[in-house]
Amino acid sequence: MIHAHKSRFALALAAAVFLGACHAEAVTYRAKLIGSLGYINTAGLGIAGTSVVGSGNPSSGPNEGGIEALLWDAAANSVISLNPGTDWGSQAEDVSGGSQVGHGSGLTTSGEHALLWHGTAASFVDLNPTGFSNTFAYGISGNNQVGQGWGDLTGAFAHALLWHGSADSVVDLHPGGFLSTWANEVFEDSIVGAGSKSGPLKFRALLWQGTAASVVDLHPEAFPQSFASGVSQDSQVGTGIISSELHGERHALLWHGTAASVIDLHSSGFTQTGANAVAGNLQVGFGEGAATGGQQHALLWEGTAASVVDLHSALTGLGPSFLNSYAYDIDESGVIVGSAGDANNAYAVMWSPVPEPASGALLLLGLTVAARRRIPRRRSCCAAGQPSQPPLAGDCAADCSGCFSRINTRPSWRSGPK
Repeated sequence: MIHAHKSRFALALAAAVFLGACHAEAVTYRAKLIGSLGYINTAGLGIAGTSVVGSGNPSSGPNEGGIEALLWDAAANSVISLNPGTDWGSQAEDVSGGSQVGHGSGLTTSGEHALLWHGTAASFVDLNPTGFSNTFAYGISGNNQVGQGWGDLTGAFAHALLWHGSADSVVDLHPGGFLSTWANEVFEDSIVGAGSKSGPLKFRALLWQGTAASVVDLHPEAFPQSFASGVSQDSQVGTGIISSELHGERHALLWHGTAASVIDLHSSGFTQTGANAVAGNLQVGFGEGAATGGQQHALLWEGTAASVVDLHSALTGLGPSFLNSYAYDIDESGVIVGSAGDANNAYAVMWSPVPEPASGALLLLGLTVAARRRIPRRRSCCAAGQPSQPPLAGDCAADCSGCFSRINTRPSWRSGPK
């Protein structure tokens, strides 16, 4: 491994030409590396305003080679570790206001525990409730935190969970008729994830409104499996799985509250696509196929398959020779965070929109898309890809679509699916 690129927030030099007049405001996306001095293999997984969360491997010190939850201040170009201690490994998944969520384990935890922070490592709150051996927190919106857990109380099957700031506040979202469920993301009271009714490799995208009884099955019957990863005010995104092979066919999906509302965002030239997050009319994720030279690239959509934009080309000029990239989250202003990898390292990346006049023929730096009103949402995580899940949920790790991009490129102190 080599040290992370030191030129923090370097400006992308990739150029695209926007031709002709357009009645919508044009936006150029410019890519920057997020400053990560002291860390390698970094990834930006969640964003809210100038706060970005994710993880990285310390390049020196007592936790060298481990993984630590990180919090970046994009305005100050600074990063701090949220890791609870030198005997811990941790990862931050999402951020809302001044609070962050994720998961970690230490010498005394006897398993993975869902964690909540309020801006510093010392502020961490262990969300793991009595009766659970392992818990993970993946999403946060205000005082709502969501994820999954299992233990004696669940018969060792994974259950979708909701917290309100403490371990004692936990709400089990697991509905009747399901063997295993998990929650990936939350926006206000709307929660998305997936569940299995009949066993491994049978996952169905789900939507809740804060209680187990409120569950809505979003699964489109055209796909053998599906899961939901992101949610905004009136939209949900995720992935439909057609083939369970590592590079098998899977499609990015967009819903508006019902299974019947599903929109297939999969574009020609791709073997697989997956949507991780949504803000208003914009969706972000990844894709792989002939259109990307067989590498996974960060993608942006605006509600249709035809609107797809490959964000990878905006990385040109940042320094490393990037082979792949992934978009994990998008905030209310349209700023996107993710990760890009070369042959030796992964780098946290931010793609920022830069409005420009939309009349005449303009030479713009970056990637040009039409801007729309954006509604805040928080980020997603493919829980099914966590290899430490119990067998029923964990068996899907070799099959779960979005998890390949998420787990294989995010720094991890446990092995991801291969």
